[in-house]
Amino acid sequence: MDPMPPSAAGTSERLILYANGCSMTYGYELIDDPETHVCLDDPYREGHAWPSRLAHRLGGGRVVNDSIPGGSNDRILRTTIRWVLDFLDAEGEAGRERLLVVIGWSDPMRREFFIDGHWKQVIPYHDYPDLPALNRLNTVYREVAWNDHESACRFATQVLALQAFLQRYGVRFLFFDALKSCQEIFAMARSEVAHVRAVDQRTYFNFVTCGSSMAEILSVATPQWKGRHPAEDGHDYWAERLAGYLAGQSLLDGLPIPKESQIFQNVGVNHGWLERFRGRLRARRAFKADPFIYP
Repeated sequence: MDPMPPSAAGTSERLILYANGCSMTYGYELIDDPETHVCLDDPYREGHAWPSRLAHRLGGGRVVNDSIPGGSNDRILRTTIRWVLDFLDAEGEAGRERLLVVIGWSDPMRREFFIDGHWKQVIPYHDYPDLPALNRLNTVYREVAWNDHESACRFATQVLALQAFLQRYGVRFLFFDALKSCQEIFAMARSEVAHVRAVDQRTYFNFVTCGSSMAEILSVATPQWKGRHPAEDGHDYWAERLAGYLAGQSLLDGLPIPKESQIFQNVGVNHGWLERFRGRLRARRAFKADPFIYP
């Protein structure tokens, strides 16, 4: 499997793929030190994570992977808006016509706080003894304000906010769930999350299907993971699924995609209800054993 470099010469008129998310998009554990869990080769990771594999299937171009391990949806929304605005200011209409944004939404329980001059990513049930100010804030937040209903409503608001922003600027985009399917998230709310009715289901991969997140699907389709995250074959499989969906929903129309691109719409022997059921079951067992299976 040849990696796709983040950028290459001669791409001034080709696709620009911007991806944002958590460790599932970042490519965590693809080539990490087993003791320190620090990436040993960023070009290798970037070339084999699904954003570069997706760009490869769409004919190549420039790839921007803006993800970080443990990234929250707060961060995804903030950094995506910032990057797109900066990009459009620099590249104008010519850049917009080549831009595709793909977002892998993280777990809604994660949060982002601005402390001591820096943005910090937080999992409410984790402790942060090395960061006293953050630890104090997180302890109070965990005990007083964190709950599933708020997380579900916040997530729906984030999805709609980014959807409206990208539509406002005419940017092509696709959303998907990286860890938990959005329907399972909304089911945790105390009452109906009205925001859901305004979500554009065409631009949200598997929006209506439970057990259809990246983690749940890949746990069945490519079960030989590297630790707690997909290996190279998993990222390539996911890129194939996304490419097929993008083509099938005509979300690539107008983008500079060569006709010979490797786009497949029907992949995997486990596609369908059995894949979704088995993936959901495996993920639920894993979360029960360790609710923080993903960093």
